Amino acid sequence: MNQTGPVYVKRSGFLTALVYGVFGLLTTVVLCASGVGVYALHIADGRAGDLLNFGESFLAGWPEFQAALPPALTDAIQDRRAPDYLSQMDVSVRIESRDDDRYARAVVEVTNNGPETVTLMALNVSIEDDHHTPLSDFVTYAVTPLAIDDGDWRGPLLPGNTRRYGRTIRHSNADKLTAVVEVSELRVWQETAGRAPAIMDPS
Repeated sequence: MNQTGPVYVKRSGFLTALVYGVFGLLTTVVLCASGVGVYALHIADGRAGDLLNFGESFLAGWPEFQAALPPALTDAIQDRRAPDYLSQMDVSVRIESRDDDRYARAVVEVTNNGPETVTLMALNVSIEDDHHTPLSDFVTYAVTPLAIDDGDWRGPLLPGNTRRYGRTIRHSNADKLTAVVEVSELRVWQETAGRAPAIMDPS
């Protein structure tokens, strides 16, 4: 007569099953991510040469592409950063009150006193109270490469010209507010074929 030993049945609790399931899921995710990463590296290695050739071809053909652009667009990209030209610019922002006590008007005024044509000027304006505490701020473009009837595209600023425009701000007690302005970007036109910067008029 054959005798068999006792049979033990190991019962797992809920927490044990949960731990096994979570770790199993994490293992599956790691394996899948590794596989996708290896495949992506394989694809990138195969395409790197094509991307490099495309970049070289694009740079080689850039002069012809630039010559084929309309004059307004060609002139718009013929500029250079010129922080030294800031000494030729007068920039100011003043606060004016309005009839509605809830709003005020920030008036931006920019004058080009130098011989160059300014193609881009970005301003950071901070509105402060009488204790010099910043209440709000905004970025505005006083000069842009192209003039488009959009409000924010005001066009280049020629030598000797002054540009003035306003922006509504939501503040009361305008007589106690001041505006601090910082020039964050300044670019001037770079002459390339004796042409002056063109101004695009979409109409």
